[in-house]
Amino acid sequence: MSRVTNNMMINNFNNNYNKNQANLNKYMNQLSTGKQFTKVSEDSLKATKALQLKTTIEFNERYTENIKDGNGWLAATDQALDDSINTLRKLRDLGVQGATGSITSEDAKQIQSEVDQLQDHLVNIGNTDYGGRYIFNGTRTLDKPYVNGGSNNPDDYYAEGDIS
Repeated sequence: MSRVTNNMMINNFNNNYNKNQANLNKYMNQLSTGKQFTKVSEDSLKATKALQLKTTIEFNERYTENIKDGNGWLAATDQALDDSINTLRKLRDLGVQGATGSITSEDAKQIQSEVDQLQDHLVNIGNTDYGGRYIFNGTRTLDKPYVNGGSNNPDDYYAEGDIS
């Protein structure tokens, strides 16, 4: 049987006190930072899992941003197409009105003026952009696709001279 001395009891108390103090510091740090560990070396398996989850969250956030951007792009395109359909209907109506043969030269000038305005409007629709990118220029979204040259030649309405 061994003898328990006061020094042994004091040493055991100090060791237990220091362990408890270290655990308390660890838990207080976890509470204050909201993190279970501060160094990868404290728990490498959990650190690896946390990094994987963080990467997955970042990918999902990017997917969400892409979805919002895509929805906005589609909404802008849909609005521009609706506007162009309405403009083309108005142009058709003006063409029918002008082709009746019962209009005066003053009416013809007024119809021509309105057609010119609608032509400018169609060019503006063709240059619709979303987020600084033109929606009707294929893959070259930073180049302005159309200019109004006042010509009847369709090739004159392409800024780059081609439609590819």
